This record gives sequence, structure tokens and C-alpha cells, in this order.
Amino acid sequence: GEAGSKRFDEENAEAWKTLEELQKSGRVKSIGISNFDVHDMENILKIAEIKPVVNQIQYYIGFTEPKISKFAAEHDIRIEAYSPLATGDILNSEAIRKIAGRYNVSVAQLALRFTLQNGTVTLPKAISERHIQENT
Repeated sequence: GEAGSKRFDEENAEAWKTLEELQKSGRVKSIGISNFDVHDMENILKIAEIKPVVNQIQYYIGFTEPKISKFAAEHDIRIEAYSPLATGDILNSEAIRKIAGRYNVSVAQLALRFTLQNGTVTLPKAISERHIQENT
């Protein structure tokens, strides 16, 4: 949450304890968090018996959340990049198009490679079979 917005520390901690119970019972294999900033991660780590495996956040060229990424790395929490194509906006970037051309790859391929080379688990969204194959 942004400064001044409502925090959900207690609710997040309660939900985390429930996720831990699900993992302990064997009903889920691993557990993680989504859209947690540094404060939210600190809040969970204070009470966690099981550390989050991932923090799923928006992450793409030009938007890498350095504070969140650094804190996560320091605590062995992987960043999972959703919207690695900036919900499609990156496809219209002339600068990125030029770089992709230099490497003879599509803009999407360049953007996905960027997130992978930065150590994230990357979740591209594609509907067409051609895009799915290209992304792979």
C-alpha cells in the first residue's frame, strides 16, 4: 500500500497463517504473495514459519520495482513478473522496437528475455498459438 492508504497488516498475517496451514497439510505445494511492498513483506516475515516463495508483481522494462526486488532478493523471495509486456504498451515503444531489431527478435521476445535475465519467474499473457510459440 501507498503511504497514507490503509494497511492490512493483521489481515495479511491471518491470511498467511491460513496459507501455511494449507501447505503443512499437503493441500498446496508452495505459497507466495502478490503486490506486496517492502512493508508488507516485513510484516509477513515477522510472523512466518514458512517464507513466501515468490512475490508476484508488475515487472517490465522501465518498471522493475528496485526496492521491492532488492528486499525480496535479500530474503530469498523470487520476483514473479506479471505483465512483462507492460500490458501491451511495450509493443508500441520505438526505442524498444529498435533494440529488438538489432537482435533480430520480436519486442515481446526482448521484453521477456529482459525479465528472465533479471532473475524473475516470468508470466507472459498470450492467447494466439503463434504468440505462445514466439514467447516460448
